[in-house]
Amino acid sequence: MSSETRRLAILTDKEIDDLYALPKFTDEERHLYFTLSAVEREAVDAVHTISVSIHLILQLGYFKAKRQFFVYEPESVLEDLQYIFDQHFPDSKFSALKTPSKPIRLEQWRTILKIFNFRLCDSHAKDELELKSQRLAMLSTQPIYILREARQSLTHQRIVAPGYRFMQEMIGRVVAAERKRITQLLERALTPSHIKHLDALLQADEGMYRISTFKHEANDFSYKELRREVERRKFFQALHAEWKNCKKGKFMIERDLKRHTIFIDFSKKPKAYAVLGLNSEIYEMIGDQPLPIMVETVLLPWFGKIIHDGIFVAQQVVFGPNCVFR
Repeated sequence: MSSETRRLAILTDKEIDDLYALPKFTDEERHLYFTLSAVEREAVDAVHTISVSIHLILQLGYFKAKRQFFVYEPESVLEDLQYIFDQHFPDSKFSALKTPSKPIRLEQWRTILKIFNFRLCDSHAKDELELKSQRLAMLSTQPIYILREARQSLTHQRIVAPGYRFMQEMIGRVVAAERKRITQLLERALTPSHIKHLDALLQADEGMYRISTFKHEANDFSYKELRREVERRKFFQALHAEWKNCKKGKFMIERDLKRHTIFIDFSKKPKAYAVLGLNSEIYEMIGDQPLPIMVETVLLPWFGKIIHDGIFVAQQVVFGPNCVFR
């Protein structure tokens, strides 16, 4: 596996366990998850052996808790098995409990999927998930954001989420591809003058990169410090002249039209901008998210048109149907 697509460390070990490890129920949680609805009771009653019935109830409870299926050793879930046995089969012998075979386990999974109207994440669903994640990466390349939005999309579609390893590798691919896309956009958009000034920012001057001087103020009002401030202003003034017409901030994407997309800013006197996608259509970047949505981006003049910088940072804001600007 290449370094670009190596597995990302997206979640902590505890967060991974919360999503993918066997549930660790308290007594109250056992009562909640192992209590059967009428449909679940009907499925359990259709099983002819107590051992298989108990394991079906166990898988039902685990699926209700985590929307995942598990392969386990009986010793690792002994307390849950004992609880199910005592609650649902008190007149039988617990010592006679057997582990179901793989065909029986798969049949139980199919039964549970049918009860909850879910489906497994097959190859087609994984391809669709990767396309969705590519659009999410256009809004933000933060892996945790892509993971959460992708899992939420799967839940909305009632699809069992694939394992963490698959999600790591898939998100690693889309993040690397999006960074490559942005790099290519910059290579096409930046003029030699831009490149010259940006390269100069990465040159070390007296042990400090020039870009670091953005956040450093003069130490005092001595002649030396004032001269340094003058020189710094001269250096950055050229860059400022290149980009002073850009507009950075939060915008509401109000609608997507055939020729452009309407962005509205949040100033005291809101303005609407007809924005074009430079490389990708904007509707491809926002995917199936219902409009309006709020994003943070940079709008730039481009030969008489308005474009964005190719990076959207999604904002967790929902606009109601009666939203108005005042």
